[in-house]
Amino acid sequence: MKERRHEQWFHFGHPERIRDCVGIGDAAVYVIDDGSHHCMIGRRVGATIDGCVYSLVARVPKATYESLVAGRISGHDAFLAATEAGLSGTAEDPGVANIFDVDFYQHGDDIPAEYLPPAPFIEFAQDLPTADR
Repeated sequence: MKERRHEQWFHFGHPERIRDCVGIGDAAVYVIDDGSHHCMIGRRVGATIDGCVYSLVARVPKATYESLVAGRISGHDAFLAATEAGLSGTAEDPGVANIFDVDFYQHGDDIPAEYLPPAPFIEFAQDLPTADR
């Protein structure tokens, strides 16, 4: 999520900093701030046997985050209303996390249903092709 956000505050004690998890299990949606008016949301979608983890990440207005926390919308609905959605992969080598883009979704309706909460965590048989392949 940090890699995809637009704006970052430079010190850890910022009063508007958001680091949150809304929901539990397969319905969990993670949230970080993206400046004063937006947040980045994300969820773990799945992994391969070699340890590459895939996550769905998107940008939402802060009001969407507030509705999510208040229970007025679900994590599923938050992703459907989001912009700049994409599937990212993270492959960890000792001491380094390599993050790469797998796919981008122009509209919430373009996101595969199996990637949206509360769909179960997927055990992928092989690595997914990257966005540049």
